[in-house]
Amino acid sequence: MRMLLRYDLDQAAASCRHIRKTAARERTPLNAILGFSEMIASRTMVRDVGKHYEYAELIHDSARHLLALINDILDLAKIEAGQMKLDERSIDLPALFADATSLLVARAAAEGVELACENERPHLLVRADPRALKQIMLNLLTNALKFTPSGGAVTAFVRLAPGGGVAFGVRDTGIGIAKEDQVRVFANFGQGRHDIKTFERGTGLGLPIVKGLAEAHGGEVTLKSAVGQGTTVTITLPASRVLAAKRLAS
Repeated sequence: MRMLLRYDLDQAAASCRHIRKTAARERTPLNAILGFSEMIASRTMVRDVGKHYEYAELIHDSARHLLALINDILDLAKIEAGQMKLDERSIDLPALFADATSLLVARAAAEGVELACENERPHLLVRADPRALKQIMLNLLTNALKFTPSGGAVTAFVRLAPGGGVAFGVRDTGIGIAKEDQVRVFANFGQGRHDIKTFERGTGLGLPIVKGLAEAHGGEVTLKSAVGQGTTVTITLPASRVLAAKRLAS
């Protein structure tokens, strides 16, 4: 009982610390939006049309960043409250993930990271919420790119799992996660020491959201990683969600 209480207190303290940090991150894009919009509204800039475009772009980028933070917090709140409603449909899983991967091709190229899709079946139909599965892949891909240095590789994969289920996820050749940090990264607002060493830090909500969305589908998440050897995160959905699978022609 004491150990459970201690764990709950530690979790609560960690959540409070990271809520404060998240609020600070929300304040940064808000300040940018207010500052640049005030500059555009300033009479001294009426003639400088070029600056208007530049500041409008910065406002847009800041607003998108803020929206992403808010969406993460709202999604996690729904998951924790058991209010995440799945809009289940028949989905071509490889096609959905190819689409998600295509959204990050430009970022990967700019960072010098090879981004690829790997699937053993061109058509794998599952019953699931397409928005939720796409969010899972985007969260995993974004995380992998964040922790993979230039010259590395990030691969999204889809395959049938033993027992007739389906396994999908992301494999990278990045900095890896120490064994003692691997449980922490799935905790709400959890950030391992691998996160501290990078310039770009997130809210600490990406992997908890992945875990929550996977479990809402009756699935599970596994993580394999070692410092300096990269990370693989795999989501496995039960066989009951697989509608049809067609093997890749040899």
